[in-house]
Amino acid sequence: RWLYHSTKNISGYFTFNNAKLLFDENDFMEGGYTSNAAININDSGIGYAALSSYFRDSNPDSAHTIIIRKTTDYGATWSGEEGTGTNGTDYHYIPEAVLQDRFFDDGLMIRSFLDSSGDSVKFDQPFVTYNLDLLTTHSGGVHIFATVIPATSGSVYPAIDESCGIYHFYSDDPSYSNGWEVHFVASTQISFFYDDNWRRIYPSAAISKDNPDVLYVSYMGVADTSSVSFNYDIFVQRSIDGGQSWEPAVNVTSTSKFGEDEVYPQLASVAADDEAYLIFESPEYDIITVEPPDDQADFMNRVYFAKAKFKPLGTETQSFLPELIALEPNYPNPFNPKTVITFTLPAAMETELTVYDLLGEEVATLSSGLFDAGYHSITWDARNFPAGVYLAHLRAGGLTKTRKMILLK
Repeated sequence: RWLYHSTKNISGYFTFNNAKLLFDENDFMEGGYTSNAAININDSGIGYAALSSYFRDSNPDSAHTIIIRKTTDYGATWSGEEGTGTNGTDYHYIPEAVLQDRFFDDGLMIRSFLDSSGDSVKFDQPFVTYNLDLLTTHSGGVHIFATVIPATSGSVYPAIDESCGIYHFYSDDPSYSNGWEVHFVASTQISFFYDDNWRRIYPSAAISKDNPDVLYVSYMGVADTSSVSFNYDIFVQRSIDGGQSWEPAVNVTSTSKFGEDEVYPQLASVAADDEAYLIFESPEYDIITVEPPDDQADFMNRVYFAKAKFKPLGTETQSFLPELIALEPNYPNPFNPKTVITFTLPAAMETELTVYDLLGEEVATLSSGLFDAGYHSITWDARNFPAGVYLAHLRAGGLTKTRKMILLK
């Protein structure tokens, strides 16, 4: 992966210096396992470039992980030259042990499951998939956004559980391997059931120009589904606490016709506190633009610009209503002893939120009755309950939604 770097701009025309090799294919496993690179540099000249890959020959690490280089001079020079990075490499990266600790030990991702024959399958590591995005903070830290799924040594499991999805990684110093924070953003499990698209669904990110704690993530996802068809819409989510928690997704496109897709969103990396800006593609499959070979498709593909609007900070006024019944991941998770459970309703309806243990026994009714349309948050104080895994069940509109919660003591 090569960097083209320029400091010469005359009336919009750039003259580039010689390309610099940032990520050398000789360092990574052969066979297409290395993603495209993402890059972002702040106004002070501090920035990062990153990709996901396996190291060649599983040395020095066997995880398909995030691999990083850092600049402090607007891209003129980069960290890690001549093996001065982590463990004698040219790069900073997130080791397999840290990934396991953050995802499995912290309860962000399931560690094992029973297959159809009743045998237990234990996951070896989280697998960072094939594309990512990043933002450099004003102070020089790095936010990285990637799709992550569980894996064994020979297989990946893209739709095995709601924990398959988009995650936020943060570090103020990537050279310190154990300093990474990881937060869940959104499940893409339902999208991965269709079209084997876990390789193609990836996040794009933005940060507010006025508030470094306001972040945005966009992605495409399956919206309307039937037993035979589906369509993709564009979603955007916002965090106002630096990526630790995420508001419910806004469906920017919200088309309802099967096969009417909006795909591959790209956020402008700079946003406002209550508004983000993006482009996305919308293919028209019936309009063939070039007669293709039999094994390819060549159809009209339009590009659109959109604004995603959110409620102003510091107000309680909702600028939009949710379109679906949804039970969001509780926060924090794991927790001790309190956690907040958020759910959304598109219309007023009778709603019940209960908690079950893994034996299927109801242990608490947190709310029951008529709730207005909108966003609702309920706090569960579990100080009188034993440590363990619990299930939050939301019943509303004839549907049941479930989330796994982990109580630590």
